[in-house]
Amino acid sequence: TNVVHRVLNKAFRDAVRKKYLVVNPMQDVERIKGDSVPTPPIPLIDFNKIYREAMRSPYMHARIEIGMVLSPRPGEILGLKWSDVDFGNRTLLIERQLQAVKGKGLVFQTVKQGKSRIINLNDKQIEILTIHRMQQELDRTHREYERLIDPSLPPIEDHGLIFPNTVGKPLDAKRDRKWWMDLLKRAGVGHYTVYQMRKTALTNLSVHGIDIPTIKKFSGHTNSSTLLNSYVFDTPESVSRAHEVMDRLRPTI
Repeated sequence: TNVVHRVLNKAFRDAVRKKYLVVNPMQDVERIKGDSVPTPPIPLIDFNKIYREAMRSPYMHARIEIGMVLSPRPGEILGLKWSDVDFGNRTLLIERQLQAVKGKGLVFQTVKQGKSRIINLNDKQIEILTIHRMQQELDRTHREYERLIDPSLPPIEDHGLIFPNTVGKPLDAKRDRKWWMDLLKRAGVGHYTVYQMRKTALTNLSVHGIDIPTIKKFSGHTNSSTLLNSYVFDTPESVSRAHEVMDRLRPTI
């Protein structure tokens, strides 16, 4: 596999660098080419378990609502600021992503396609975000009070982020994954990646009859084939619905 190729290539490169070998025997070995298998969405039964568990915390509820219902990429979610939310017009602006850059740490960059997009929010999503913001402000006030008692505690920063770390700074993707894994464990479901939230959101839109142009508005894709090949999947529910449609089309005697 390509994983084996990478491991051996790295090992032999190190051996050449340390002068144990003269040449890297892997340098002319071609990687095995194969079709990648995209990860599927989270099944509906586990989606419900995860969502219910997330509702216990305003932070988790907002994070899951945006990630598993609205579908931005994980880096885009970590880059969201409160200034991106227009509470009056009920919209969410996606214009940046947070990425780890070697030698620079966490850096705000433009979104993958280089073009910002606006996602419309409904009343429930505005409510979820409002409650999360109120709780975030209460937590910040509490931590500032704790610092008055113990000045050795790290100072609280405010970068205007919707999902910062515990001291208000940009949240590292590793810590975001740790939060996600802890949530899955409490929900009593199996292993899923953070990115599967995005695929779940887009698949659910398709399963419930939302047209591709509208789904692309949520996903930010410019190419429909990418969306259809890697982000929108059939589900047991969609297959069952297809059979129901076929049954209705069948003439009765």
